[in-house]
Amino acid sequence: MPPVRPRMTAYLPLFTPFRRLSRRCKRLERREKIVRIKRARIIFDQFSQITRLGDYITKIRYRRHH
Repeated sequence: MPPVRPRMTAYLPLFTPFRRLSRRCKRLERREKIVRIKRARIIFDQFSQITRLGDYITKIRYRRHH
């Protein structure tokens, strides 16, 4: 069974403008090809399963390596 990487969590503060996200969120956005971030707390793993917490939907296009 291939090793499973731990789940990565991104905490985006509510009421924060998109252009004022923290460096960690911007780095995460660049690395995981996040198409759009609405103010939400997103949790995803290597299978790009997205858990939606709250009333905001976050669309992620996960970069896969085949």
